Amino acid sequence: MRCLALALALVAAAACGVAPIQRGEVPSGPPAWRYLGQHGRPLAYDGGVCTIKVPHEHKYPPAPRAAFVETADGFADTRSIVPFWGHHPHRGRTCTEPGWHLHLEVPDQGGMVFDEALGAWRAANDVDAADSQPAQGARGPS
Repeated sequence: MRCLALALALVAAAACGVAPIQRGEVPSGPPAWRYLGQHGRPLAYDGGVCTIKVPHEHKYPPAPRAAFVETADGFADTRSIVPFWGHHPHRGRTCTEPGWHLHLEVPDQGGMVFDEALGAWRAANDVDAADSQPAQGARGPS
């Protein structure tokens, strides 16, 4: 019985994981991808459009890869990035994003007007938007 208890104790001790000792260089963190401006985000990272207009980095790769051109300075999204304001019809559904925001697709045919004051497409029947003035910087980050 004592041998069985000793054997179980040895098995339990051996099952405990021990991290290996790292010698030399410290391993680098996850890769970063450089983007040249506004770009679509992968669905795994909430989709939508990153609004940063200047070169910057993210921890996610460009996706779908075919939509990007790689340059010496980073990745550029080749898709159209279109500004919208408020709730509006979009691809057979209703976009419920408030205020100024971006999409990767052009507006649906019909029911949308480009509002010069807002600098964005909005629903033609959105009377509140017609009277709205975007807050400072509402047209996106500089």
